[in-house]
Amino acid sequence: MKIKVDFSDLFACAKEMGATIVKENMISSPNASHGLSREEWAPIKKEIDLNEIGSTQGVLRFTDERGVDQQVLLYIEDHGWGIEDALYDIKKRRKFHVADCSTLQKKRGDGTFERYVMTNDFSNQFSITGMEKKSVKVELQVCKNCLKSLNYKNYSCNLDVFNKFSISEFFATYSSFFASLPSRFSGEDDGSYTDDWKMISAKYRASKNYSCEYCAVDLSKNKHLLHTHHKSGVKTDNNLYNLQALCIDCHRKQAHHGHLFVHHEDMVMINNLRRNQGQLKQDNWREVFKFADAALHGLLAKCEHDRCIKPVVAYEMLGGFDEIIAELELAWPKSKNCIVINDDHARVARSHGWHVWTMIEAMDDFLNFKVSVN
Repeated sequence: MKIKVDFSDLFACAKEMGATIVKENMISSPNASHGLSREEWAPIKKEIDLNEIGSTQGVLRFTDERGVDQQVLLYIEDHGWGIEDALYDIKKRRKFHVADCSTLQKKRGDGTFERYVMTNDFSNQFSITGMEKKSVKVELQVCKNCLKSLNYKNYSCNLDVFNKFSISEFFATYSSFFASLPSRFSGEDDGSYTDDWKMISAKYRASKNYSCEYCAVDLSKNKHLLHTHHKSGVKTDNNLYNLQALCIDCHRKQAHHGHLFVHHEDMVMINNLRRNQGQLKQDNWREVFKFADAALHGLLAKCEHDRCIKPVVAYEMLGGFDEIIAELELAWPKSKNCIVINDDHARVARSHGWHVWTMIEAMDDFLNFKVSVN
C-alpha cells in the first residue's frame, strides 16, 4: 500500500522561516540498482489473432497470462501456393513485423483474417509451410513499413537499414519500453571471452574510477551500470588500448551491440546522475542524441532533419516546492510538449497542462507535432 503524505503546509512554513527547500525527487519508480526484482522474461511462440496484439510507443507488445508486457514480432507461417518460390528466394517470403505499421493497421481495418505467429525469438529462423509442405526453417526479412513507422535508425534517410536489420539489435534498442527483458546474448559467461575476463574487466573499471569514458558519468555507487567495452569487437583482445569503460547506455549505442538490453529505470538513473554531476550538457543535436534513450533516436533524427526546435533530454518537472514530480524523456518546455515513456509521469505532465505525445503519435502526425513543438 502506498501512503501519500502532503508536505505542502510544512514547506510553506519552512519558506516563511527563510529555510532553503532542497529539490528532492518525489518519484517512487523502482530501480534496478536498488535490487528490486522484475518479472522474468519468458520465451513465446504461438498462433494469435491480430486483434490480440497491442503496442507500446508503436512497438509490438503482447501481455502474457501474468499481465506482463513483452516485446514480440509477428509473421505468417503459411505461404500457401507460394511456398515453392519462398523456399528458394527470400524476397518471395512474407515479411515479419516488429511495429504496429500501416500494413497491420490496414489488415485490421479491412477485416483481413490471417493467422499470425507471435514470437520473441531473435534467431531470424522462422518456420514456414504451405500446400502440404512440411515446416521448414528459413530467414525472413523485416517489413519496410515497420521501419518507416518508427524511423528506425533514421530509415527515411538510410534505406540500407533494411538490408542490415538485426532482430536482437532492434529489441535492444527499444528495451526500455518493456519491464520484462531477456538477458544479454553475449555475456561474460557465453564462452566468447577469455577465462580471466571478469578480473580484467573489474580491474580496468576500477582504474577508471568507475566513470564512463564517453559521457563521464560517475558510477562508483552503481558499479553494475558500468561495463568494459572491447573497441575492436574482438572479445579476446584485452590489451588496454582495446578497452573502454562505458555506462550501459553508452555501451548499447556502440555498433554491433544488439545483445545489450537496458531497463527504463536504469536510463532514468544514469541521466539523473549525469545531471547531478554536471555532465548532461545539451548544447547541440549531437549531445541530444548522446544522452537520449536510443529508442527515441528515430524521432530525434526526423526532428533534426525537419529543423524542429531541439528538445531537452531527461527534463525534470518540478512541483510547487521544487520537488521533482515527473521526469520527461524529451521536453520542449516553452511550448509545453513532451515525449514520456512512463505512464504515471505522463499523467502528471497532462495534469499540469503539458501536451504529452507518445513516440508513435509524434511520428504518425509529424506535421502537427512539428507545429506544436515549434
